[in-house]
Amino acid sequence: FLEILTKAEEEPVYAHCQHGADRTGAMIGIYRMRVEGWDFEKTWKEMCKFGFKTYLTELKNAVRYGAYRK
Repeated sequence: FLEILTKAEEEPVYAHCQHGADRTGAMIGIYRMRVEGWDFEKTWKEMCKFGFKTYLTELKNAVRYGAYRK
């Protein structure tokens, strides 16, 4: 997923999933932090802006801590 997104300048990518919106949001959050260098607070603010369910703490923590794993 991250590899595909990093090639987005070469070929546009559309990421969407109504039933997995929070999972998609988490993956985009990880991309923001890992590839674009965003910090968690900026990433979290964007996730919430686009409707991420704040009570999904496992996904939130996957973004917060998973973005640093390789």
